[in-house]
Amino acid sequence: MPSSIPTRVARRPALLVGRLLGHVAGAFALLLISAQSPSAHPKDMTTSSLIVSSQGVRVQTVMPDALVKTIASQLETSSGGPRNAVVASGYQLASESGPCRVWGEPSAFKLADIGARRYIVDYRCPDPQPRLLQLRYTLAGTDASGPAAHENFFQARIAGQTVDTVLTARQQVFEIPVQRLLVETGGSLAASFDDQEIPMPGPWDFLSLGVVHILAGTDHVVFLAGLFLLALGWRQLLPVVTAFTLGHSLTLALSALGIYSPEPWIAECFIALSIVYLGAENLHALFRKTSARTLNLRAVTRRRWIIAGLFGLIHGFGFSYILADLGLPEGSLWTALIGFNLGVEIGQLMIIALFVPLLAWSWQRFNPTAVSALASASILLAGCWWLAERALLS
Repeated sequence: MPSSIPTRVARRPALLVGRLLGHVAGAFALLLISAQSPSAHPKDMTTSSLIVSSQGVRVQTVMPDALVKTIASQLETSSGGPRNAVVASGYQLASESGPCRVWGEPSAFKLADIGARRYIVDYRCPDPQPRLLQLRYTLAGTDASGPAAHENFFQARIAGQTVDTVLTARQQVFEIPVQRLLVETGGSLAASFDDQEIPMPGPWDFLSLGVVHILAGTDHVVFLAGLFLLALGWRQLLPVVTAFTLGHSLTLALSALGIYSPEPWIAECFIALSIVYLGAENLHALFRKTSARTLNLRAVTRRRWIIAGLFGLIHGFGFSYILADLGLPEGSLWTALIGFNLGVEIGQLMIIALFVPLLAWSWQRFNPTAVSALASASILLAGCWWLAERALLS
């Protein structure tokens, strides 16, 4: 298997695109550093949803940490207690046969980028299929002008139908006509909680999410492929893979833990820019004119691990946004984060294991320079398309 592109190439003019894009990348980096992600949820507002299945009733609530802390300090029995217990105490559910009881341990998923958590509380009612559910929400306070007063935008989903309301200090009770909604839709209750809008994986389910996320991320796959179009030897592969891994692992953790996270559109544009830069640098190296009219790839391949590491930092932010939507399980935060990152690494190795032999075979069967040049030009065009698309949509 050839380890690098042969050094003899046709005479071509030098490309200056790489140097120009280097300056653009620097400007983008300053923009990235200066941008922070704003809070997505006001501190006096919460959102909740309720679903009913044959397993029972599940209530999901996104609530800012500051609000939970304020509420806990005002509840003598809950002051100092776990956040999930405070939130669970605010929902009182009952069917026509009596009160529904909390089933299992309430869980919380940390949404670090907005300073909030997604709380999951499951209930079991006396009736396997209640005809009517009555919900009383008590966390909005007793006085709408009080410090703990807030609005809870609440939605119940039954067999594809939704009913919603706004729960406040003055409007604490909401009745959900389960049986009527089932009759109107001609549907039935789901067998489990699995059919829900936002999946709530267990800690180690994040590993498979990591694998799927990188394999489905075309821009990440294209960038990885572009890193290996000039050399395939172990001396080149190992430093590049290691640097990219360290880079994206660092920023993935910083973003997922809420330490630093740029605006998503900035990170996504910079990911596209990294692809543009990589394609241009490959073409510049392939067709660079030297005094001996030969290609000297040593300088490029020697510093490729630096490019992989620096742009890996940006791709790590891209990996983190799925965790921002799902949230990390509070009780197993590090386990979930490590599992997701490990899944990304497994997916990365799968891509390399498929692409490297394919590229080596292409080099042996066809002109190596032509193969890498065609692939690099395609990468450059794809990066330009994504950059324009993301910049305009932002």
